Formats: sequence, structure tokens, C-alpha cells
Amino acid sequence: MDAAARRIAKLADARSTPVQIARAERVQVRADRERLEEAVAEILTNAVKFGEPESPVSVTCRAHEDRVRVAVSNEGVGLSHAEQRRVFDRFYRTAHARSRAVQGYGLGLTRVRAIVNAHAGRVHIESDPGERTTVTLELPVVGPGAR
Repeated sequence: MDAAARRIAKLADARSTPVQIARAERVQVRADRERLEEAVAEILTNAVKFGEPESPVSVTCRAHEDRVRVAVSNEGVGLSHAEQRRVFDRFYRTAHARSRAVQGYGLGLTRVRAIVNAHAGRVHIESDPGERTTVTLELPVVGPGAR
């Protein structure tokens, strides 16, 4: 999470958006560190780009039963239910992204889903238009931390 936050630090600084990371107990997941860092950085990038400027982006990491959950939340434009169903589709860009000319190709969340799936995990999004949006990655815990 820290490495992913460092990757997007310039963007966050440019938008005066603090990234707040809440850590839980140490857990282990079997993962390609670089790819997982890439997935979290992509979610953080979206949270900063589509969040309200100067509004914090929060990251939480918690173990839950046999999984670890990494959740990234922001306050911003939010997503309709129809957009939530399509947001992981290749080349999909929300109406807000298109109308505001927000940079991107519509591939970031598709890549996130592929990385998480390759790690036997899940990714989901919860959002309401004009409200908080949370993207959550769930990955299996390995070793003694597994419950």
C-alpha cells in the first residue's frame, strides 16, 4: 500500500488530496508484489482523479476470516448502478470522465480485475452518485494468518 501511494504521490499533491492509510495486523498473501502494487496504485489514481480536490482518499487493510480486504474510498461524483456494472469492462469510460476530459483509456480497472483474479481474489465497487465510492480488493490469506 505504501509503495502504491508513493507511485501516485505527485498526482495526489497536484490535487491537494491526502492519502490516508489505516493498517491492520500484519497478514500475508501469496502475490506478485509488483502486480498487486500496480492494482492498488490504479485504484488510488482513480480515487484521486475522480474524488473531490482536497478531500482525502482513505485506504484500509483488514484481515477477515481467510481473506484480506484492501478498500480505497473517496468522496466525489460517484457511479450510477449502470456504471458500476460496466466499470471493469475494457475501454469503458464513465460519462463524467468523458465530459470532463479526464485522461485515460478505460483500461485501468480492467487490468485491476485481471490482476486480482490471477491472485484468486475478488474486486468490487460500491458507490452512489454524488457520494462516497469504495473499491475493495479481497485476496486469500496464506500461512499462519489464515483463519
